[in-house]
Amino acid sequence: MKQFSSRKRLWMALPLVLTAACGDGISPSDLDAGSAQGVIIRSDKGRSPADIQDTVDLYRQDLGGDNNLAAVGTQPEGHREINWDGVPAAQSAPNLFPGDFFKNRGILISAPCNQLQVSAKVGEADVEFGNINRILPKLFRSFSPEKLFAPLGSNILEMTFTVPGSLTPATVTSFGAVFTDVDLKHVSKIEYLDEKGRRLLSVPVDAVPNSNESLSFLGVKFTDGRRIAKVRITNGSVALGYTSAETHTKDAVAVDDFLYGEPAKIKGW
Repeated sequence: MKQFSSRKRLWMALPLVLTAACGDGISPSDLDAGSAQGVIIRSDKGRSPADIQDTVDLYRQDLGGDNNLAAVGTQPEGHREINWDGVPAAQSAPNLFPGDFFKNRGILISAPCNQLQVSAKVGEADVEFGNINRILPKLFRSFSPEKLFAPLGSNILEMTFTVPGSLTPATVTSFGAVFTDVDLKHVSKIEYLDEKGRRLLSVPVDAVPNSNESLSFLGVKFTDGRRIAKVRITNGSVALGYTSAETHTKDAVAVDDFLYGEPAKIKGW
């Protein structure tokens, strides 16, 4: 039986559709005033991949079509996904991950310290960022086994979009991500910005307080014509290299799967 299914409800303020767990889940009051109309928001949390799988699958339906993987150029339908698990050892921990690695999927990734890392799989190095902090494998778990992703020296990730296979700037209608070990409420979040840098929406990630190896999912799709040029993720309250003494006061968070709409060239480029 799914652990959180009995606590899930549907928030509706048409044309907004927002699904969330009850209690400490996302509610319309958590969102930017006046900016959450014309948006589909999927949110869920749990202690195993099965607890959030149905919401991730619903979001895939919202995006529509097949996963276009690394098909070059803007495709007429479908969406894109990243699960990190195919990243080779040479670009995984303890090595740094290049932010343009998934250029053929139409996404460029950066962080304030310009350092990104994909965790290792068994046999490569310490898994789940154990190479950075030995306590992290006790806190994190993957949604799609077995690699995770995070910035180093910062808790901020930024994603911009391009026409797949090029550096031509693009926008998308939607972006979602899986998070692990979100302990603090209203700290981890996803912000959505347009091509002029204006914030379209900011949504908190559902937390699972006092529960290690938890998973949370948040996905947004704009249905009113607004398009996303940049996504900014706040991963918890601290970078991964915190000390063991901070375990109970800080919230280290990593991400797993990304799902997003098909990138299309910005008009005028």
